[in-house]
Formats: sequence, structure tokens, C-alpha cells
Amino acid sequence: MTAGSAEEAGTATAAGRAGAATTQVLRAGAGGLTAWTAAQITGGVELNGPAGRQAAVALVFLVLSQLPIWAGRLAKRLLRRVRWSEGAAAAVSCIAALGMLIGAVTLGPVQWWLTEVLCDHLGLPLHISGFWPFVVAPLVDLLLSVALAMPGACLTRKGRATGSVGRFTRLVACFGALWLLTSGLGIGRLGADEWWRSTATMAALAVLLLALAGLGATVYSDFGWPHLRSLLLAGLPFVAAFGVCAIALTLWLLSWLSTAMRPTLGIEGFGTFLWAGLITTAVLWAANLPSFLHGLRRRRHNSPTGDGGYGPARPPAVWANGFGYVWMTADETAGRS
Repeated sequence: MTAGSAEEAGTATAAGRAGAATTQVLRAGAGGLTAWTAAQITGGVELNGPAGRQAAVALVFLVLSQLPIWAGRLAKRLLRRVRWSEGAAAAVSCIAALGMLIGAVTLGPVQWWLTEVLCDHLGLPLHISGFWPFVVAPLVDLLLSVALAMPGACLTRKGRATGSVGRFTRLVACFGALWLLTSGLGIGRLGADEWWRSTATMAALAVLLLALAGLGATVYSDFGWPHLRSLLLAGLPFVAAFGVCAIALTLWLLSWLSTAMRPTLGIEGFGTFLWAGLITTAVLWAANLPSFLHGLRRRRHNSPTGDGGYGPARPPAVWANGFGYVWMTADETAGRS
């Protein structure tokens, strides 16, 4: 290797480390911002006072949120150094997976409790009253973190390859549907509050609507696109009817969950929920239709036979859910096959 090549390699390595450090700083800042916002829009959580003291609370939360990550990395390194037999390795993997599941359920409330205890000792202005705020605040924090991370994922090559653009588009559609129900048509109402609180509440509820509306069934065919098309057309009325009912039930869940938030999303009456479900389903289907048609054209163009078929190894497949028909990504199709 010449001196010039070594210098270029060193420069590239330094640039990579600087980029990684910048990414870590941005993620940390985003984590503190979402925690602060969750504290502001969750009922039973009081975080007020001067901006500097509120920033100190966010910093405490950020430090405590890193402890499980550091502990997990340390445990992973220690486990790698031990040579396990095949049976013991399987048992350790099962125990680790169970531990991660238990930690995911309990870590958020415990983390918020520790943050309150530490802030109380430091004299910082964070007070949480009752049991449910310890459950709701971590959930809201997680939802806001997802909403904040989605735009950035669309800018990366890996994110675009895994369908981040489509998911962000559907998230915007969910936010727009909630806005239409509350501010546009007045079918529901959002409690009066500062605009940024209302926006943050709508964003958190939109992420939850995105997750629940995305649940559905896989529709695929080993005989290519013509057979899949007939299946999709035959199932369209059932998918639409089920989607309206499922979205109406989801809106009821969002309305119930928002009672622990401020401001609160209010939708009252069985008929109102069905009407809201019908409108929301129409908005979500309309937002997803261009993406579905674009995916259809691309699959026909890339198909060896020109009819959208990929053969038995990779048959065309879609999700049937609250957004209508959504094309599965290559990774999802590979995982299904």
C-alpha cells in the first residue's frame, strides 16, 4: 500500500468515526426530546420550571436509558467468550430471548420510576402521580421515537430498500386521517391545548394507528400475477368491510388510550365510530393506492415472463390490511418463503 493510499484509508476511517459519533449524538438528542415531549403530553406527569432544569431532567432520563444498552453489550461480550455446547447454547438463547421480552415490558416503567426518584433527590422538577402514567409515558415515548426516526430512515439506502418510504407515507396518511376527523370534519374532537401538544399527541396516535392498521393477512399465489389478481379482486369486498370494522375498533382504542394523555381525542357513539372508520379507511386506501400501482408496474417490468410472476421461488405477495393491499418487501417475501 502506498503512502497516499494509507492516508486516504486513514481519512476515510476518521470520517466514518466522525459520522458514527454524529449519529450517536443525534440519536441521544432525539431520545431526550421524545422523553421530554412524552412527559409534557402524558396525564399525571408534571415537568415544568425553567428550561435549563427541564433539560437536566431530559439528560437524567437519557443517561438512565443508556444503562440497559451498555449492560446488554457487556453481557453479549461475556457470552461470546464462553464456549457452549449445542444444547446449552440453545438454552441460553431461549433464556436471553425471554429476558429481552420481560425487559421490553418492564424496562420503560422502571426507567421512568428511577428517573423520578433520581430527579427528586436532585431537586429537579419531575413528578409522576399514580400507576398508569408509568405505563403510558414509556409507550408515548416509544411512539414519538418511531415517528421521529421514520423521516431519517427514508434518507438512507438501507431504509429505502426495506420500505421506509412507504411506511412514512402511510404514517402521514394516518396523521392526515386523524386531523381530518378532528379539525376537518369535526367527527371527533381534540381537547383544546397548545398547538405543539396537539401535534405531538396526534403524531403518537398516528404511529399507533399505523401499527394496528398494518396488521393483516398475507395473500400470495405460486401461479403468478394473473392468479393473484383474481384472488385480490375476489377478496376486495371482504378486505374493505373488515378494514372499516377494524379501523373503527382501532379508533375506539385510540380514543380510550388518549384519556391518559393531554389533549384527549374524543369520539362518541357507535355510529360515529363506524362513520369515522369508513372515512379513515377511505383516506388510508387512497394514500396507499399510488404505491400499490407503482409496485405493480415495477413487478411486471422486472418479471421474467412480463406478467408479474416470479415462479415458485419468489411468488408475488401482498399484505391485506387496513391500507388495502400493500406489497411485501423482498425481505418479507423471502422470510415467508
